[in-house]
Amino acid sequence: MTWLFNFAAGATLIGILTSFTLASRLAYGDSLAPQDLVAIRFATSGLLLLPFAITRRGWALLSAESLMLAAAGGIGFAIPAFAGLAIVPASHAGALLHGSLPVFTVAIGLAMGRSGTNLRRGIGVGLMAITLAVIVWDSVDNWGGRQLAGAGLILLASATWSGFGLLAARLKLDPVVTAATVSAWSAVVYLPFYLLFLESQLPRAGLEVVVTQVAVQGVMVGTVSVFVYSWVVLRLGAVGAAVCTALVPSATALTALPLLSEHPTTTLAFALVLLAAGSLLSLTGANPDSRPVPDPRP
Repeated sequence: MTWLFNFAAGATLIGILTSFTLASRLAYGDSLAPQDLVAIRFATSGLLLLPFAITRRGWALLSAESLMLAAAGGIGFAIPAFAGLAIVPASHAGALLHGSLPVFTVAIGLAMGRSGTNLRRGIGVGLMAITLAVIVWDSVDNWGGRQLAGAGLILLASATWSGFGLLAARLKLDPVVTAATVSAWSAVVYLPFYLLFLESQLPRAGLEVVVTQVAVQGVMVGTVSVFVYSWVVLRLGAVGAAVCTALVPSATALTALPLLSEHPTTTLAFALVLLAAGSLLSLTGANPDSRPVPDPRP
C-alpha cells in the first residue's frame, strides 16, 4: 500500500498547485478582479494559520525576517501573479509560473553564493530558460502584445517566490510558522489598503463564486498546501516533491482544455515536454547539499 500513499501524496500536491492557476482564470470570468483574489487569499489563510504561528513561535511575527518573508512570499508574489493571470491563458501561465521557479532559484542562489551547479544542471536550466522564452513568444503570437506584460508579471511573481524559498531555507523556520507569518503580515498590510482604496468586485460576483475562491485560494492553496507539501517531502523526499512540481505545467494545460476550453498550440505542447525534461535534468544534476528546493506553494 506504500506506493498508493506515495501516489496520493504526489497527486494531491499537483492538484493543489494546478488549481491555483485554473481557479484564478475561472474567477476572472465570474466578475472577480485580481485585487479581490489577493484579499481572499490572505484574509482566509491568515485567519486559519495565525493560531499556529502564535502557539509555536509567536515572537517570530515581530522580527525583521518576518517582514522580508511577507514581502517576498506574500504581497510580492500574489499581486503580480494574480495580475498576470488576468491576462495570460492558464495553459501558458502555469508553464511560466511553475516552470520558471527552478531557473530563478538557481540564478538567485548563484548570485547569493548559496547554490552550486554543474554541467548537467546548467544544461537543464538553460533548456528551461530557452523553453520559457518560446512559451512567451507563442503566447504573444497567438493573443497579442498584451501577453508580454502578463508574462512579465508572472515571471516577476516566480522570481519573488524563488527568493522567498531561498530566504526561508536560510532561516530554517518551521513551514507552518513561515506560512502563517507571510499570510498574517500580508493581510495586515494589504487588507486596509484594499478596503480603503481599491474597487471590490465581490458584490457583483455570486455567493457560490466567492465561496469557491475562498475554498481554493484561501483554504487549499494558502493553508492546506503547507501541510500537503510537508507530507509529500516526508513520503517522496525533497527531490520527489520537486519532480511533482515539474509536472504541474502539463497538468494545468491538460485540465484547462475541458474547464476553460483552452486548446494548447503545437508549439506549447512541444515546449511543455522540453520544460519537464529540463526540470528533471536540472534536478538530477544538482548536488544534494546545494540543491535549493523552495516550498512551491503559490
